[in-house]
Amino acid sequence: MIKCRAVLFLFFLLKSSFSLYSQTSISEAFSARSSLMPNRAEVGIYKMAISVPVTYKTLGNENGALLLNSGYSLTSFHYNSVSQDVEADNQYHNLFFNFTYFKSVNEDRYYTAMLIPTVESDFRQSINRKNLGLTAIVTYSIQNSSKKSVTSLGLAYNVHLGLNYPFPVILYSRNLNNWSYTLGFQNELKYTFNDTGSLAFYLKPDGFRGYSGRVDMERFSSHVRIQHQSLLSGFNYQRGINEMFTLTFEAAYTLYNSLEVQDYNNNTIFDFGIDKNLYFGLGINLKSPF
Repeated sequence: MIKCRAVLFLFFLLKSSFSLYSQTSISEAFSARSSLMPNRAEVGIYKMAISVPVTYKTLGNENGALLLNSGYSLTSFHYNSVSQDVEADNQYHNLFFNFTYFKSVNEDRYYTAMLIPTVESDFRQSINRKNLGLTAIVTYSIQNSSKKSVTSLGLAYNVHLGLNYPFPVILYSRNLNNWSYTLGFQNELKYTFNDTGSLAFYLKPDGFRGYSGRVDMERFSSHVRIQHQSLLSGFNYQRGINEMFTLTFEAAYTLYNSLEVQDYNNNTIFDFGIDKNLYFGLGINLKSPF
């Protein structure tokens, strides 16, 4: 029978770029990450996120498992050349909880469901239902032991990527000795040097949505939201310091980059017209006692 811990670890590796938030896998007791898009032209974007596991419980003779982790993220926008008729808030806070459920059908097939409710605010106004967000994904996975591969099919909902409707998710991952690759929603080619080091090249979407931003314009004044979307192409280097700590460094370029002010009906009020940009990230993980 597939062990729940191993499958959950694989699941989080494949889905690490699915959400805005720093996803903590079953192997991590604590995760902290930060990223920066430099203030080269119109807007610079800084993000930081921390995540910790709350509980892990095996269900049904290890045929199922439930994992809960929680965290906090801060996103800051630094405006260089914003139109004179617009004034936008520059800091947004997100509190989130991640519920992940795993169920094994047999040795080669299993279901996984992830639900991430969030509270999104600039903390300058009172919080209401419009400050609540949701990310969700359900997948059915088939493991091929002889090819060391996993195929996952599912359905996802992620407003932080600017997709306000369910969309299909297809992922195929395979290990080839020191090499491994993932194709689909996230594309990655990874080389593992040893037990403590790896280098991965990737192509993945990224995004952010911040509610309660106050935007004042000559033709519009209201509590609205900021929506950022990007497509990142770059590399991630991971290095273990010792048995407990792992460091990561990330560098990428945005093949697509968009930042808009939107109303609650997803209509564009103002487009910042930001250019393609560089992207840098740092992270640290602490091994879990689970």
